[in-house]
Amino acid sequence: MTTRRTWMIAALILAIALVSGAGAAPPKDAIVIGLLAEPVTMDPPQITDLNSARVTKRIFEGLVAQELGSYKLVPGLARSWEISKDGLIYTFNLRANVTFHDGTPFNAEAVKFCFERQLNEQGPYYKTGTYPYVKGFLGNVQGVEVVNPLTVQIKLKAPLTPFLQYLAHQSLFIYSPEALKKHGKDIVKNPVGTGPFKLETWEPGVKVVLARNDQYWGGASKVRQAIYVPIIEAQARLCARTRTSPWPSRTPRPCGTSR
Repeated sequence: MTTRRTWMIAALILAIALVSGAGAAPPKDAIVIGLLAEPVTMDPPQITDLNSARVTKRIFEGLVAQELGSYKLVPGLARSWEISKDGLIYTFNLRANVTFHDGTPFNAEAVKFCFERQLNEQGPYYKTGTYPYVKGFLGNVQGVEVVNPLTVQIKLKAPLTPFLQYLAHQSLFIYSPEALKKHGKDIVKNPVGTGPFKLETWEPGVKVVLARNDQYWGGASKVRQAIYVPIIEAQARLCARTRTSPWPSRTPRPCGTSR
């Protein structure tokens, strides 16, 4: 066994101890999830890696969602929508009484803010991040208009059949405008969404702990905490799985064997 593998397994054992406390199993109302690597960012429009996406999909939501296990589109933060006959105007009717984790209201102004952050290069918050998907997903957007607090319209330059699918992508998830105004570029470490979980702690290289959002509009989860731990090597993931069942492993390989 190489020194690197020895160090990785030692680090894993330490991570389990930090998560579980004295080697005990995680609480029954908590789940522990292994990540392939450390999350890079928790700012939706800047996410390009799988690990960041896996964590933040519990924190944020989009106007449209994709049904679990299929490609079917279902209502998200928008309870319904209409598309004009010419395919240029999408009108979204938003859910009422939804709040962000910081207590601020989710509404049409918040939706407009999140889209315009990426679209308006002269806007005050454009330079708080980089947006790798903006041209592909929002390049055809003419503008975003607030009709009333719970209705927002997105106008396109030309009809675009997959536009609703784009809205289900993580880069277009909605976050708290007030959080971005407060944290600026540090929003990557301070995610504030509307989802069923909210960030509790993030210890780089050790764990990310999400706490249940008891005010979630869809009803509180039965799980109190979701704990994500980065385990870099496949061997370490498998060894972890043998110690505590909630740890997933995608690469079955006997502990102690070389690659």
